[in-house]
Amino acid sequence: MNPAIPCISLTEALKAAGYDTAVLTSADFAFDRQIRFLKRRQIDFMADRNDMPGHQGAWENAWGIDERVTTRAVLAWIEQQRAAHPDRPFFAAYNMAAGHHPYEYPGSPSGLWLDGDGETTAQRATLRFADDRLREIVDGLTRLKLRDSTLVAIVSDHGPGSGRAGMGRVRDASIYEGSVHVPLVLSGPQLASTGGAVTLPTGHIDLAPTVLGLLGIEPPATMKGRDLTRDSSGRVVILATRPPLSQVGVRAGPWKLVHWDETGVTELFDVARDPDERDDVSRSHADLTTTLEAIGHRWQTHSRNLIENYAAIMATSGRRCSATPARR
Repeated sequence: MNPAIPCISLTEALKAAGYDTAVLTSADFAFDRQIRFLKRRQIDFMADRNDMPGHQGAWENAWGIDERVTTRAVLAWIEQQRAAHPDRPFFAAYNMAAGHHPYEYPGSPSGLWLDGDGETTAQRATLRFADDRLREIVDGLTRLKLRDSTLVAIVSDHGPGSGRAGMGRVRDASIYEGSVHVPLVLSGPQLASTGGAVTLPTGHIDLAPTVLGLLGIEPPATMKGRDLTRDSSGRVVILATRPPLSQVGVRAGPWKLVHWDETGVTELFDVARDPDERDDVSRSHADLTTTLEAIGHRWQTHSRNLIENYAAIMATSGRRCSATPARR
């Protein structure tokens, strides 16, 4: 929406704390205008499918290139960084393209539009391929004698789809559980003093401040998420999509509200009792529905204002858009 928005990103906060930074993706930075956002974010090395070292002649499909090429490039950058700056910490983000429908990877059947059991089989095979790439990263860190000191975070941007009756295979465009319930796994010595697994509802907005917290870096004031190592209290989680569905949702404990902007329809689910979101209980819980709907509406209004006037709004609260985090 606003790639130049003056919020402080994870890479900027880490760069200010003395880290070397890299972002590598098997996909294309042109997708969703990522390049316009990333080029302003203090990233020392960037590469996508078009200029990834070793990409010439590699297998590719519509989503991206062979993940094995990107895996090698990630480990090569880390090794080069350590050789050049052995005492300087590093941050590398690796964005996989594998895992998207139609679930292709080198050696898999290609060009098939899958559904039902065929899709499930192909999806699992693709995830095994992706898992092998993660193993290569971890094995590479071990070979470089970095595994025992490196924090590794594995997260998905969205799930495989809604799987709700009547909606077909609506994938990342919806805010039903099949799209928004995703894994987040953190591994490293930095977790030794934390309280273990986080089981309450959280969101991607919490990832950057949590990573910074684990590294002993105070998250910038402009980050709206929370450091889950310090704040694990319950709070509402906002869910939203872009068009064409344009849904806005609010998760509060077991309750989940889904509002459709185009039609004005609002649904309420108790996902603890009804994890498949089949039973809309908005009529029998009208007061709760009204409360959560108001929260979602306030978030929409506030977000639109922030996108257009971020720096001015932060200034009125006494905060600056500055990437100068303090060490704890």
